[in-house]
Amino acid sequence: MVGKDSVSVKDGEFTIVSGGDGIKSTNIEETDKGYVLLENGSFRITSDGDAIQAETMLRINDGIYELVTGSGDSNKEPDGDTSTKGLKSYVDLIIAGGEYAMDTYDDAVHSGQNVQIDGGNFVIITGDDGIHAEENLVINGGEIDIQQSYEGIEGF
Repeated sequence: MVGKDSVSVKDGEFTIVSGGDGIKSTNIEETDKGYVLLENGSFRITSDGDAIQAETMLRINDGIYELVTGSGDSNKEPDGDTSTKGLKSYVDLIIAGGEYAMDTYDDAVHSGQNVQIDGGNFVIITGDDGIHAEENLVINGGEIDIQQSYEGIEGF
């Protein structure tokens, strides 16, 4: 599921098996575009690349997410320089509730800048970081169970 300017999904049940990224928005030229917004729904994504990736903002409001990246083995290195993150944004990643089961080779939750988590239940198995923010990391509640990682939670 790819959108240049944005991807917005409200409700529904989705099963995605992808040789690349599962869901992504690709516009890097305009700061008000390149976002992904997911509200409720059930998402089962198995991808050889990132499960969900946004150039500017990834916002998730509730829902159920079963994400497997990098062949479903947090110990098996993917081919080449493929990014295999669960939830990825280059700018802002905002999570407001939801249920997350993630098995990722690379970071489970990753932002090149900011991550904000406002609740939700997370079970994470990863070959790298459970939650990683290059800049600000804010966690306002929720339950986070990082069962396997190189680094659990990282941010500034």
